Amino acid sequence: MGIRKRGGTWHYQFQWLGHTYYGTTGLEATERNRKAALEFEAKEHARLKAGVTRFDRIAFPDAAAEFVTWLRDVEYRDRKSTADRYTVSIASMLELWVGRSIESLCPGDVEQYKMYRLTVHKVKGITLRHDLDALAILNRYCRKMKWTAVDWLEEVKKPSGEAVRMHILTEEEEAAYFKAAKEISPDLYDLGRLSILQGCRHNSELLTLRQDAVDLVNLKLHIRKAKRHDRGRILDLTAEAAMILERRIKENPESIWIFPSDRKSGDHLKKLQASHDHAVRDSGVRCVMYDWRHTFATRFAEANPDPYALAAILGHSGLRSVMCYVHVQADQMKQGMEKFEAARTRKKLRIVG
Repeated sequence: MGIRKRGGTWHYQFQWLGHTYYGTTGLEATERNRKAALEFEAKEHARLKAGVTRFDRIAFPDAAAEFVTWLRDVEYRDRKSTADRYTVSIASMLELWVGRSIESLCPGDVEQYKMYRLTVHKVKGITLRHDLDALAILNRYCRKMKWTAVDWLEEVKKPSGEAVRMHILTEEEEAAYFKAAKEISPDLYDLGRLSILQGCRHNSELLTLRQDAVDLVNLKLHIRKAKRHDRGRILDLTAEAAMILERRIKENPESIWIFPSDRKSGDHLKKLQASHDHAVRDSGVRCVMYDWRHTFATRFAEANPDPYALAAILGHSGLRSVMCYVHVQADQMKQGMEKFEAARTRKKLRIVG
């Protein structure tokens, strides 16, 4: 328990049930007001114990720590990558709001946070959008816990969610990249080929793929649930993908994994980012690993314009997500309009006749 001077007024701070609570007494920070400030703090402490206060005055760092634990252990326990991403966002907020209470935050603070991320950390718009998504979830959590009644993102504009880094590999780029990958890391080569041939997520689906999920007799691949709303799916194997999987199973007969770890016995590979970066430098093809999946989706759409089939193969519950992966070329748009106009003309002629 105690008081301190902040901004010319007395502020109080105390611990209750493992949390730190802040607040202002509203009294000018003079020695004459010290006793009154201490009495104010004691009354607030007593009101909190009695459950009289409308909102718990909890410090942002304490709330953030509890929220991150809830993210990892409850809300996103099956989506580790999402929990990790939001945790990074919360860490950036701690830099700015380390001395703030949850109750004191407002939309104006969010606007200052946006400026802080863009000017100090120099993040891209898509990163800031992820930050604000994390903040929105934190805000809902704090409102449920009765730590605030304020909608922090009220009228706060989010930047565009489109990631500009998406790149669809041309056939020439694909050949150059995988030539380099094969020389650098056989694991990277196989991982990339499977992703670009089957459309699977390289991190949450292929690196965690078990050998018993592969049916080489019927040429099927069972992809287990990777995300909360994903029910899992069974894919038809392409000939090249089947050959890669058969070879890897034969090379690792003692492992349950398609991509076993060479460092930790009984575990699977976690990441191949360093090898990928090496392959990018050697090949001169600027891409990220997730572009394998984007490339598959776009090529599938070009060969088979069935969005429902593509959604099922990618493991999406709706068509909206599919459109993030499909990149329609200008000549495809032109051909589409030509077909549309031809259909209209035929219909008009039938009506006239």
